[in-house]
Amino acid sequence: MQSLWTQRQVIKGDGGEIYELENGNLIIRTANVSLHGNFRGLLIQLEVDHTKLATSDPEQIFQDLLAKYNIPKGNLCYKVIDSNNYDEFSDLALQYAEILSF
Repeated sequence: MQSLWTQRQVIKGDGGEIYELENGNLIIRTANVSLHGNFRGLLIQLEVDHTKLATSDPEQIFQDLLAKYNIPKGNLCYKVIDSNNYDEFSDLALQYAEILSF
């Protein structure tokens, strides 16, 4: 008997590194992203402790970080589900879904 469900896409992140900068206020994670074994790009995740920054505008925060650390812009997503109530994992899932939709 064959399963009714089949996996359609396999997106995998390999060979990643984690960098902690600015006394732990900035964490950069990288991963090589592949789809069905074919390289699709480099994923760079920036995690910022925004409570210690002068601005709370996500676009400005990331533009400043990209310029400061000379990170190529590429596709950028900083969307959140509810800006009044940040949920780290739900927001991260939304951002990954936006970026990894090939």
